[in-house]
Amino acid sequence: MLVTFRRRAFAVVLSGLLLGARSALAQAPAAAFPAAAPSPLALTWVSSDPSCEGASVAARALASIARGVTPRPTEARAHVVREGDHWLVELETRSQSNLGRRTLSGESCEEIQRAIALLLAMILESEAKAEAAPAAPPVPAAAPPAPALELPLGASPASRSPEQDVPPQRPALPAPTGFGGVLRSEGTAALGLQPRLGLGAGGSIGAAYGPLELQVGGAYWPESRMAVFDRDGSLEMSPTVLSVAACYQLWDLGRLRAVPCVSPELAWVKWHSVGLRVPASGEKNHLESLSAFLDLRLELFGPLFLTIAPGLTWERPQPFRARRCQNCTPTEVFQTWGIAPRLGTGVGARF
Repeated sequence: MLVTFRRRAFAVVLSGLLLGARSALAQAPAAAFPAAAPSPLALTWVSSDPSCEGASVAARALASIARGVTPRPTEARAHVVREGDHWLVELETRSQSNLGRRTLSGESCEEIQRAIALLLAMILESEAKAEAAPAAPPVPAAAPPAPALELPLGASPASRSPEQDVPPQRPALPAPTGFGGVLRSEGTAALGLQPRLGLGAGGSIGAAYGPLELQVGGAYWPESRMAVFDRDGSLEMSPTVLSVAACYQLWDLGRLRAVPCVSPELAWVKWHSVGLRVPASGEKNHLESLSAFLDLRLELFGPLFLTIAPGLTWERPQPFRARRCQNCTPTEVFQTWGIAPRLGTGVGARF
């Protein structure tokens, strides 16, 4: 009987202790159980292509931050658009001390994700270092602002530098890929292929694959004239040229592209004398030559570009002879140059 009473008393006391502990836990302040710290980077990813999503970009950026650096709260918004074979991203960032906007381009979604993650890591690091640095003396109001620096898309962690806000810039067009077509129209000036300065006009059409182009073209050079025999008469000459050009895009700098070309050519030349007592005329057909030029292309808009093409033409020197009088020996009055400088300019399209 006594044992049963003791057991019941022990059970009542134990129940009271448990109820008291539960009540104390329920009334304990929320600060006693700290919640997980919020992420210092809030990234909003907007993509026109559902296959390119940025769920892991913020985590990549935070993982790329150097040890010992405590990032400050930063908001970012990435707007991703796919245009053909390349991607464009407009990134806006907002922190306690800076607002920034940048435009970047890439050839794949993965490349865009890596670039945005690296750029965000650099921004977070620079914000943390700027806050930790001692305050700089005030700058006079008349002092000009420091020049803005643009961070390259392919920058490595070793090349990180303090981030500064820059206005959005028009991204460079991507390198050509796949099959396409090329159209060019051009005016050319050359020395040594005709008497005095020769001026010609022509065009070409061709196919392209990646950086390689193959074009077929033609040009007509109006007559040019030079005085002969102490100005007793003159010599006039007019070539027509058919060419095949092989070109390769070697490098690009922003919107400027360098495309060296090699072009075998065939020429048909008509010439005649003017004002001489003994007229002279003739034709020289299928004259072989080889031209090499550097096609410097400035991208305008869409597929259009402006071209400036300095170069040289190699051909076997061709003599041209005439007579001062009926019984005179034919005299050489002009000879083409073995190497002739040339300069072309015009417009074209690569599509």
